[in-house]
Amino acid sequence: MKNLNYVEKQAVKIDTNDTNNINEKNLLALISENPKVTQEQLKHDLNLSLATIKRMISKMQADGLVKREGSSRKGKWILISTNK
Repeated sequence: MKNLNYVEKQAVKIDTNDTNNINEKNLLALISENPKVTQEQLKHDLNLSLATIKRMISKMQADGLVKREGSSRKGKWILISTNK
């Protein structure tokens, strides 16, 4: 006989690659809207940790998607290519 007080729960697996791609696209969109956006502003806008923002930007710089022009305080982000 089945226990009616027990509800079987199934784990929902989230593909982290999909989440990373969405976050990356949102980050690129924010940079294209405001090239002078700070990592702190990106952190708040995307609701991610500062470490995650820095890691994403480093990866995008290594992949040739963005580069930083100027100083860390007065500089701006340059989108190199969004065809990835």
